[in-house]
Amino acid sequence: MIYLGWYDDNTKKKTETKIDEAIERYEFKYGVSPNVCLVSEKELVEHTRVQVRPVRHLRLNYFYLGIEEPSLTPIPIAAPVPEAKAA
Repeated sequence: MIYLGWYDDNTKKKTETKIDEAIERYEFKYGVSPNVCLVSEKELVEHTRVQVRPVRHLRLNYFYLGIEEPSLTPIPIAAPVPEAKAA
């Protein structure tokens, strides 16, 4: 996955506004809309356009936007059926 890193330390803006501006830049640069935004755990908010996910390694005011592809659900392998013992 490729992320667009966005930094905005303007204390007068809400976090939602910062994410909106980052989304606009992502769409301008890549021509598609992101579906996930990584933020600091302290900046977790609800957003209507992307899934906002907190991560420990990001500092305040940093936002990483990207497209997360649906993960492939692994198909469990069936346990081998034990053979019947011959009488």
